[in-house]
Amino acid sequence: GLYLLLPFLQAIFKAIRGKPTLSLYFMAVWVVITCVPLHFPVPLFGIMQQTTFLGYGGYFIVGGLFVTCLKDNIPTAFWVGLYLVSSVVTFLLTWSFSDMAGAPSEAAYVYFTLNVAIATLAAFKAFTRVKTGPRTGKILNWISDRSFLIFFVHVLVLEQVRYSAIIMSLS
Repeated sequence: GLYLLLPFLQAIFKAIRGKPTLSLYFMAVWVVITCVPLHFPVPLFGIMQQTTFLGYGGYFIVGGLFVTCLKDNIPTAFWVGLYLVSSVVTFLLTWSFSDMAGAPSEAAYVYFTLNVAIATLAAFKAFTRVKTGPRTGKILNWISDRSFLIFFVHVLVLEQVRYSAIIMSLS
């Protein structure tokens, strides 16, 4: 679905890219409406019938804003550290939620939880700083050019694995 919305998402990105206040506003609204309620429910959003703000499309736009608008003077070590801290928070939340439920809980791993969003954006920012040689760059470009196909095929592979697991459980 995101690929169908890319022209719309690109238009939003282009409209806010050169405007720091609007970019910050967009990121704040996306985080508050999409991420925060997963750990801290906000009844007002239910009343407004607003439970998400662009969903995964928000990741596209926020990622683009991070790369193009965020000052590049923040050290890579900060982004790596932020990723590690967010990952530890995810681990601790998972342990706590599982302990409270008395069963394994993956609630802290939901893609829109604040801890996962921060870890994702920090890892993304750190990866944008990685310098590659010409050969590695060519390999990464080759993979990047095929990312849609790889993404599409992985769904088919997962469905085949799920189907095989169902067949094996019946025998």
